[in-house]
Amino acid sequence: MQVVKDRIFILSNNTILCFKLDGSYLSSLDKKGKGPGEYSRISDFFIDTLVNCIEINDDLTKKIIRYSYDGNFLDEWKHNFFVNRFIKINNYTYVFYCSSFINSNIKKRIIFVNREKGEVQESHIDITDEEAWYLYIMDNTNFITSYNGTNQFLYSQCDTIYSITSKGIIPNKVIHYAGQGIPQQLFKERHEDIFQFMQALNKTNYTGLIDNYYDTDSWIYFTVKQKGNLYHVIFNKDERNSKVADKIMDDMMFREHNYSSNSSFWPKYSSKNMIYYSLDPGEYKAILDSLQHQGKALDKKLVAFGDSLSFLDNPVLIRFEIKANHK
Repeated sequence: MQVVKDRIFILSNNTILCFKLDGSYLSSLDKKGKGPGEYSRISDFFIDTLVNCIEINDDLTKKIIRYSYDGNFLDEWKHNFFVNRFIKINNYTYVFYCSSFINSNIKKRIIFVNREKGEVQESHIDITDEEAWYLYIMDNTNFITSYNGTNQFLYSQCDTIYSITSKGIIPNKVIHYAGQGIPQQLFKERHEDIFQFMQALNKTNYTGLIDNYYDTDSWIYFTVKQKGNLYHVIFNKDERNSKVADKIMDDMMFREHNYSSNSSFWPKYSSKNMIYYSLDPGEYKAILDSLQHQGKALDKKLVAFGDSLSFLDNPVLIRFEIKANHK
């Protein structure tokens, strides 16, 4: 999800949907195919506000394609890298995150590519042979634009948050796991595939998988994983302390309902002190059904809205504003 000025862009089912801030539908980008200006699969997208266009990465054909906000094809270029996520830091420089996939013998996670020259400018963060074999993971979040407009980067199994600049990447924050990182002994053991490796990892005291990371002027929110369970962490910048929770209690919409830490109900995007969520229609309806069966009192507008949804509808957008800090 990305929020730009008065528009919200969401990637859902290989289609980019555009809405107004009030949730009104504006347009969609759905150009699946194999012809010019079409894509096979979107791994990520970027909104270029300087020229008002949508740029998508097709990770199957390994190219960037540009469209207008209305979905009209503009141009495309082939980069020949396996890319999970990407951002642009100027008109010609793209920053690609390649997870643990090795591209053209470049054993780096981050690659800066100049579109005009068609060449790699620099690359960062080594990929070990063990990571290339076991840790090719798609994260929910890799690049984040913080409240002050700076670009930040993180990835699973790493405890460091980096700043992205035109001069490269700079370590910015470190999350200490008290020595509970990935046991290196696991890499020396034989595993059939990544699934068997993750099963063995989840049986240890390993803590990691920084994900769903959001940075505002007053707090930092992210999730971590331990023994297969997700935990929500909120760090208060003013008080310099953290709170950890395994559930989210909703006291604004579906009151008295607790979302488990493994639920998809967590922030998808933040901008200043606004937090954005999205729920599939089926998830929204399931929450309503659960609360109704428990005899909970529900807002009539929420119930009516749920009744109007079908499972094929667009995602449900939820927007919250943080107005004050609460202990």
